[in-house]
Amino acid sequence: VAHYTSGTISVLPMDGAGATQTIRFRATPSRPLLSELADRQEAPHAHCVIPHPSNRWVVACDLGLSAVFSFSFNEQTGLLEGGMDDERHYRGDPKDGCRHCCWNKAGTILYVTNELSCTITALSFDTDTGILGKRRVTVPIAGVDLDRSHHRGLSDLVLHPNGRLLFVGCRSTQPSGCIAVFTVEEEPQSDEFVELKLQGFAVTLGEVPRNFKLIAEDNSEANSGDANDGEVGPSWLVVGNQETKSVECFEVCVNGDGGEGRCNMNDNYNHWSNSLPVTRYLTHTSSISTAPYKPCNIASFDAINA
Repeated sequence: VAHYTSGTISVLPMDGAGATQTIRFRATPSRPLLSELADRQEAPHAHCVIPHPSNRWVVACDLGLSAVFSFSFNEQTGLLEGGMDDERHYRGDPKDGCRHCCWNKAGTILYVTNELSCTITALSFDTDTGILGKRRVTVPIAGVDLDRSHHRGLSDLVLHPNGRLLFVGCRSTQPSGCIAVFTVEEEPQSDEFVELKLQGFAVTLGEVPRNFKLIAEDNSEANSGDANDGEVGPSWLVVGNQETKSVECFEVCVNGDGGEGRCNMNDNYNHWSNSLPVTRYLTHTSSISTAPYKPCNIASFDAINA
């Protein structure tokens, strides 16, 4: 569990007996807190923690320190191991604000959203040593305004089971609420270990798309790792617009042959047609209002990304 305000992560036993362990993130000589970034990064802020597919490692993103920590995990004792200056950790640009992350299927690449710099970073991962980021690729989301305000910048991300599509939430003001779609090529015929290409955007028809889930018609094989080459049946991206109180559903068109992602948009979003590329990997299908409640997180038993 990640605790944002205190800058800590905890391991909790399933029997509810209390925290097995709590680790407090802190600034170090190699990663100090900078006064010029105190508007959002005045202290450590743990934002996300996820286990490795092998269950031998756990990584945690910290927005305040612009770091991703890599800990070894003993599933018998429930203990994490790794000091703040361990060589396994990744330290990004101080302005990045590492927020959320997700693994590729093999657990050899970690994809990270940098909330404050509006960039995506792909980090190599050594499954034997737990060292994160010996090789790295960072790409900007071109056309999205930088905004360090609360509830702005990048939010969530999810990698499609086929490993070829990466969806990234943008809570920008210009444009207002969108999903950026990247194609992914691992081990391309180039000097990089992974190649990310921005394929366009789908507006979410609302503001502050904080969280989304990829839902498949039948995800049993996808979740068990038995699916052939990561292919699943029909799938949808379900997005929660926090500030405009709606949940939007997009059909995922894995071949990029869908309708325009901005279909059904109202006049407030017409500036898209003349500014940023519209993706055909997502097609808007339906919408529901959650007013007066703000949909901050989406959950489903059929979600591919839990």
